[in-house]
Amino acid sequence: MSRNPAARGKADRNQRAIADAIRLLGYPVMDLSHAGNGVEDLLVGLHRLIVDDAEVICFWIVVEAKVPRNKRGTVQPSQFKPAQKEWRNKTACWPRITVTSAQDAVDQIRELTR
Repeated sequence: MSRNPAARGKADRNQRAIADAIRLLGYPVMDLSHAGNGVEDLLVGLHRLIVDDAEVICFWIVVEAKVPRNKRGTVQPSQFKPAQKEWRNKTACWPRITVTSAQDAVDQIRELTR
């Protein structure tokens, strides 16, 4: 049996905390972890206020939750399965982030929405 949670149809162990942290920021989160075919784990609806125009821009991003496998806490290319690499190549121009913790997700989303 594979030790990879995604291969068993289960979310990575940090995914729930990541999704909960994003929800606490006030953004909707949809779990895509069972979609397969290399699709990222979460779909997140974000919004950004453009102050000069008093306009709100709404957009979707996908979020890949990964558990780091090194002491630096970073994700290595080898952690992505072939289907994930293929999907990322096909969808390279769409917004996505890869996060390793709830705090990492919050930091990256705050950067995207400021």
